[in-house]
Amino acid sequence: MRAGRRWPPRQALRDFGDVHAKGFKEWWSEGDRGARLFAEPAVPVTVSPLTAGDLADLPPNWDEGELMVVAVPLTFPKRFIEKKFAELLRAHHTRKRGQRLIKTSRALYLVRAQFNFHSLELALWVYDLRRAEPT
Repeated sequence: MRAGRRWPPRQALRDFGDVHAKGFKEWWSEGDRGARLFAEPAVPVTVSPLTAGDLADLPPNWDEGELMVVAVPLTFPKRFIEKKFAELLRAHHTRKRGQRLIKTSRALYLVRAQFNFHSLELALWVYDLRRAEPT
């Protein structure tokens, strides 16, 4: 810690509040705190048709790794369009189930790893056992 700097910062104290006053579940859900602090912000674009003016409304620094704009000529046969779209999806959406697609988090507070639920449950069980039987 550098001299003259306080930890935790005042903003973190305001964001997190008194973490010891309540149980975790109550603290997490009060005012939607968990989602507000740790969730990724809403995506400004969804799967929908674009109008001519919508391209100008896209986020200014959109990343081709996160967003793909596709023109679909509606005069083509539906099967052809579906086949081409499936090919594009396979080529550009390459993640496997459980893999994070977002390379950089935009959440207020970052979660540095993707957790394994079973490991967390086991760690909590060991922690509870250690508290119940210290020896």
